[in-house]
Amino acid sequence: MFEDLAINQLDSPSEVLLFLALLSGGLIVLLQHNFTREWNLAKWTLTDLRRVQKRSAEEAPSSSGIILAQFQGVLAITTIVYGCSISFNIGITHIESLLLGFSIGLISLVIKFFVFWVLGRIRVTQNISIIHNALQRHISTWTSITVGILALIFSLRPHLLSIVGVEGFIISWGFWTIYRIWQVMQTSIKSFSRIWWGIVYLCALEILPVLIIFKFIMSVL
Repeated sequence: MFEDLAINQLDSPSEVLLFLALLSGGLIVLLQHNFTREWNLAKWTLTDLRRVQKRSAEEAPSSSGIILAQFQGVLAITTIVYGCSISFNIGITHIESLLLGFSIGLISLVIKFFVFWVLGRIRVTQNISIIHNALQRHISTWTSITVGILALIFSLRPHLLSIVGVEGFIISWGFWTIYRIWQVMQTSIKSFSRIWWGIVYLCALEILPVLIIFKFIMSVL
C-alpha cells in the first residue's frame, strides 16, 4: 500500500557530516592536550600576532603538531566541498564529494608548500615567508573549528543545510581567508621597503594558488 511513497527523513542526521564534525573536534582536543605549543601559537594568532613572530625556541611547535594543524586545513576544505555539493545536488556520490574536497585541500596545501619554499629561497622574502607559513597553518586550525561546528549543526538539523548550508560554509571560509590576507598585508607592508615587492609577494602567496585550484575544479566538473 505504501510502496510508492517517498519517505523524507529531514530530521535524521547526515552520517558523513557528523563524522567530519567529530573528527574535527577530536583533532582540536588532541591539539590542545598533546601539542600545547601549536595550540598556544594558534591562539596568539588572534590575540597577539607579534608574539607569534617573536616566539622563543622553547615555544617552537613540534613537527607532529605542525602536521596535525596542516591536516586540519585539508579537513576543513573537505567538509566545505562536501557540504556545498550536498546543498547544490551536483549529481556526484558522497564518496566522490569527499574525494573532490580532499583533493582540493591537498592540492591547496601542496601549492602553499611550494610557494613558501620558493619565497624562502629569495633573500627579500625569506624571513617574512616563515611568519606567513605559520600564520597560514594557525588560521587553518580556526577554520577547521568553525567549519566543524557548522558540520555538527547541519548533521543534526539536515534541513538547514539546504537553506543556509552553502552560505554558512562559504562565509566561514571567506572570513578566515580575508583575515589571513589582512594579516599578510599588514606584515608585508611593514617588511618590504618597496610596495612593488609587496604586490608581487601577495600575488604569489594568495592569488596564484586560487587560480590553480579554480582551474583544477573546472577540469574536474
